[in-house]
Amino acid sequence: MLTVRVDLSAIIHNIRFIRSVTDTDFCAVVKSNAYGHGLCEVAKAVSDYVDCFAVATREEALNLVKSGIEKKILVFNYDFNGEKLPQNVIPSISSVEEAEALKGKAFEVSVAVNTGMNRFGVGACDFIKVFSAAEKQGLHIHGAYTHFFNESDEISCKKQFEMFIDAVSPIKDSGIKLHCCASNCLVLPHEYFLDMVRSGLAMYGYGYKGVVPATEIYTDVIWTGKVSAGDHIGYGDFIAEKNMEIASLRVGYGDGFRRIKNHFVSVNGVRCPVLGNVCMDVCVIDVTGLDCKVGQRAYILGKNVDIDGICVTHSTISHEVLTMINERAERVYVCRQERIKD
Repeated sequence: MLTVRVDLSAIIHNIRFIRSVTDTDFCAVVKSNAYGHGLCEVAKAVSDYVDCFAVATREEALNLVKSGIEKKILVFNYDFNGEKLPQNVIPSISSVEEAEALKGKAFEVSVAVNTGMNRFGVGACDFIKVFSAAEKQGLHIHGAYTHFFNESDEISCKKQFEMFIDAVSPIKDSGIKLHCCASNCLVLPHEYFLDMVRSGLAMYGYGYKGVVPATEIYTDVIWTGKVSAGDHIGYGDFIAEKNMEIASLRVGYGDGFRRIKNHFVSVNGVRCPVLGNVCMDVCVIDVTGLDCKVGQRAYILGKNVDIDGICVTHSTISHEVLTMINERAERVYVCRQERIKD
């Protein structure tokens, strides 16, 4: 079976590390099934170490509430369907119309401000109009936030930050939470941290120095065999160029293991290439000289297969690698107490 092993103590360690850098409130971003780690399992494990949570959808927020999460839950992409929300669910708004639609339906809202990302949010010049509309509807304002589109571009970050501060300056002393940094707080100037940072990727141990990876993804060898030069392997037109020992793994694109070229997995600490096309439920690897046996583990992530290498090979980002494995995989949780002692 495909297994995602999640080290909860590593996630807690990372939260503490990020908080030591920022000295602000901490919002744990658990959208997209906590970046593939398990929405409710991660949220419950870290709840004592964070100030609030952030998700992408109403459904994710309600699932957290049902699981017993009582801390505030910011919803980035709220869809307005008319239902009344639990008091700790905070939808984001970007317009006067959205504020009006939530009258009597939400207790608190947060205002998303567009400073250049151009995917959602109210324009900076109209922020006060939306803020005032929300107050007029009797909605409490939890916070206002924006998002940097390129943490590596000092000039654009500075421009976005200044635009955000100008927009919120009339209400900056009102007590609402102002935030614009995500995991990029680990590389951005301290002045950008404001009242809170939102962390997803770094919380799970990826993308930034000082954090500890929390994830291993592995599966089992389910069959071994031998092929000769010229033999065909799998779907398509892959032909063995030499005599090879091969093994089949219980993982395929039906699990989210993408049907693309140049995959590697690790068996006995040795990187083994995937041969031919990934099937829906199975893939085949080259284990020549490894004395590979049925039942051995093959690591898709971990044990000499690191996330940066996967990203380079497949021209993608860590976020996609972590979220590619779907619900068909079993998720196993461990917590090493020595990592989280005060």
